[in-house]
Amino acid sequence: MATSNKLGGVKLKTGKRSQQEEILVRQFFARGDSVEKIGEYLRRTPATVKKWLIDMELLATESRAQDLERIIKILHTKPYWDEIAQQFNVEEVQYFEKVWASLLLQFREDVTTSEEMEIKQYVTLDILINRCMKDRRKHIEDIERLEGLLAQEYLKKDTDRNIDLLTNLESQVSFARNSISTYTTEYAKLLDKQQTIVKSLKAARDQRIRRIEDSKTSFSGWLKALEDEDTRERIGHSMALMSLAAKKAKEDMGEWHIYINKKADQPLLTPDNVRKD
Repeated sequence: MATSNKLGGVKLKTGKRSQQEEILVRQFFARGDSVEKIGEYLRRTPATVKKWLIDMELLATESRAQDLERIIKILHTKPYWDEIAQQFNVEEVQYFEKVWASLLLQFREDVTTSEEMEIKQYVTLDILINRCMKDRRKHIEDIERLEGLLAQEYLKKDTDRNIDLLTNLESQVSFARNSISTYTTEYAKLLDKQQTIVKSLKAARDQRIRRIEDSKTSFSGWLKALEDEDTRERIGHSMALMSLAAKKAKEDMGEWHIYINKKADQPLLTPDNVRKD
């Protein structure tokens, strides 16, 4: 990746963000790190990090923040919320809430039950990916620390070196390197599963939207749209509200009204209101 600008003598990265950078940004932001701190770690300008947070829908305006808070409250009423709260630690639960609410808002809160469960699986995998990358980072730091101790020991004369310590340190370095390889493999597997969910979710939504669009042009398309349970419930709810509104309007129009010329009349005459009067 190309580098150009400098900040405090450190070269800053430029260009598009990598997938790993996006994961780290989500992780650091979820635990409360500032834009400046995230930029310092990733060697990116604070302005770049802020733009990423907005693009990733993690940095919210006031109105968006209110929407996110409302969606999170709805999430807490879901039957599986208690299980989620028990499966993850406090930071991970907060991360789940933020990502869940952002995704629901991205879909304009128009999701079916099956899509909702796929979103749940997606966020769960995202948390597991974050765990994997955190553990991988810890082992990288361990290797750096252990190699520093090895270097100090090797600087000594042959007769002064602690052979048992060297053997132990070499063994720990080897274990840490193998662990990094394991975490890298696990990361790739989790990422593949997450991408599978993304494709499935996109395909399901595209099909549902296409079915709705077809229903606007043909009777058979309308019947296919009604095969979806959520669509039937939504349309039924709208029809019930329209029926109640029509009934209320009919009653209001049947009452006596005083017009601007001070004359009273009933805008709508029906056998019912005539008999009543």
